[in-house]
Amino acid sequence: MDLSLVPPLGRMFLVAIWLETLLYGANCVLFAACMWVLESGRQEVHRLLFISTSLLFAMSSAHIALSLVQLLQAFGDPAVLATPRGSDVYWINEANPIYSAKNMVYCFSVFAQDILLIWRLYMVWGQSWKVCILPVVFEIVHIVAILTAATLLTRPGVDVFGRAVQAWGLSGWALDVLVNTGVTCAIAYKLWLVNKNLPDPVYLTAMFTVLESGAIFAGATIILFCLDAAGSVAGNVGISPIAQLATTTPLLIVVRLNLAKTVSKHSSAEDSLLTTRASSGRIEFDVPHSESTTQVTHDHSLELDTAQSVVSLGDTHRQ
Repeated sequence: MDLSLVPPLGRMFLVAIWLETLLYGANCVLFAACMWVLESGRQEVHRLLFISTSLLFAMSSAHIALSLVQLLQAFGDPAVLATPRGSDVYWINEANPIYSAKNMVYCFSVFAQDILLIWRLYMVWGQSWKVCILPVVFEIVHIVAILTAATLLTRPGVDVFGRAVQAWGLSGWALDVLVNTGVTCAIAYKLWLVNKNLPDPVYLTAMFTVLESGAIFAGATIILFCLDAAGSVAGNVGISPIAQLATTTPLLIVVRLNLAKTVSKHSSAEDSLLTTRASSGRIEFDVPHSESTTQVTHDHSLELDTAQSVVSLGDTHRQ
């Protein structure tokens, strides 16, 4: 092997795993907040979200643990260090069991995130299975493609830029972007439709949250696709931090919507106060209950029953 042709993979993966560690730390905070949100809500609604987010966090934990093992082997194994540029050559062998395990964890993390996104689509569109047909079909093809690419990489001596690996890998990333973008836009569109029939823009926050959170993972996947298609090893190196984003996106949606709901409640309470008067060392509040307020609340409940949007996206509203 001509070592002059080997890129500085050791440093590249060191930086990538450092970024992955930062994202995993953010995931730990988001997961704790998400569990608090789901535990304080309706259990019958949030059971699936609880299971799916826990599974995603478990896979992100497994991925970062495998990354740590790789670092210990690449920079701490005497046999590797005794080899000229051993810390760089180590990362070339994608047939390494640890490397293969990381690829599989990444594949199933992305798959779980996509399935959760499709489930949200199903709930937001009034539990209509018809809108989920195309996303499910594309997702099946997507998981087959990325698992095939990951399986090919387990073969000793395989070239990551070989024709077969590239064909399956690039197809998988393209389908992932298609599923993520399409389903995210469909959810946002439904929320926009529901919001048009309400006197207040109560669903705009949910719509923008879904779009922004979905754009994070879709944008990162597009970057990996472009780098890999251009023949850059950075596309393969970047999988480490991107694997954490598969968990970040769904957790972020749940937490952000709950925070927005809390802020909205406080704002509504402040706007409804007519007078504040102090007497005997205490503050009293007079809150009016008008017929118009009752009507708006009733209309809001009807829309909530129709779309199931806020509940399915992580709202903790008790009915």
